[in-house]
Amino acid sequence: MFLDSQSFRLWFHKKFIKVLKRGPNDGVSDGTIQTIENSFNTKELVKIKLQDTSPLEKEEAAEIIRQRTNSEVVQIIGHTILIYRPFPEEKE
Repeated sequence: MFLDSQSFRLWFHKKFIKVLKRGPNDGVSDGTIQTIENSFNTKELVKIKLQDTSPLEKEEAAEIIRQRTNSEVVQIIGHTILIYRPFPEEKE
């Protein structure tokens, strides 16, 4: 399917978005939630990368994001959280 690793990286970054939380002060900010919500307008899967300086544990951050975005946590690997929310069904 992919010719080389660069093709895979380009495909991967089209499918997912990284939301980087920088700074040790407030954990999951309203701005971060808004960025995730905006990502769900075009994507069903959103990849979130937590910084090492985050004051929250990855499980805590995943639960906060899940509740505030009405999504489901698919997996947590390292400092990366993958969340899913299906596109709303169109009424015909």
